[in-house]
Amino acid sequence: MGPIFPIICIVVAILAVIAVIRSVRRRRPGQKPKQYDLDAIEQKAAGDWGEQETLERIKSIRRKGDYLIPNIRFSYKGEETELDILIVNRNGVFIIEVKYYHGELFGDENDEKWIEYKTFPTGEEEKFVKNPISQVKWQAGLLGKRLRSEGIRVWTEGFVYLVDENSPVNSQYVLNNVKQIDRTIHTNTGKNYDDATIKQVVQWAKRQKR
Repeated sequence: MGPIFPIICIVVAILAVIAVIRSVRRRRPGQKPKQYDLDAIEQKAAGDWGEQETLERIKSIRRKGDYLIPNIRFSYKGEETELDILIVNRNGVFIIEVKYYHGELFGDENDEKWIEYKTFPTGEEEKFVKNPISQVKWQAGLLGKRLRSEGIRVWTEGFVYLVDENSPVNSQYVLNNVKQIDRTIHTNTGKNYDDATIKQVVQWAKRQKR
């Protein structure tokens, strides 16, 4: 990771300041200025970097017949979600939910939320984060329902990938490194989906890209 992340955050912060200045210049008399949450902008920059870094790592273990589709948004019966990375091959349809937590995490697999603990030169910080295992289980179920509604019958699985490999639990739904992703998506599950089925899923996924 090195100096890349701090540089990204600095660039994003500068762009946010420029956007504020431009919005002030364009503002009509009496119009209130738009509020910018710089902490949220920084978190989004970290999330975007984590997703791109994970995508590059997966590409390093990619095999013939693997399809990688990032950034998919879809809905089913009023419920909407976004998938960070979808992998489709003969062995299955796999969701990879990427999380880039900087601090130490505490929590159990079935907890609604985890605690993220950070230490800074100026002090300590604790905050609650949503349990990503619960999130990815729900996503996998929703994806399966949506695909079946499109006439595509496949088994969908969801996994969390923590970029900093700092999971607080040992879980079948958490992949801690690229080797585990490799083993998960390339183990013969007996499904052996044919080319036509794979093509259906991939074409559907590409239509949903945000």
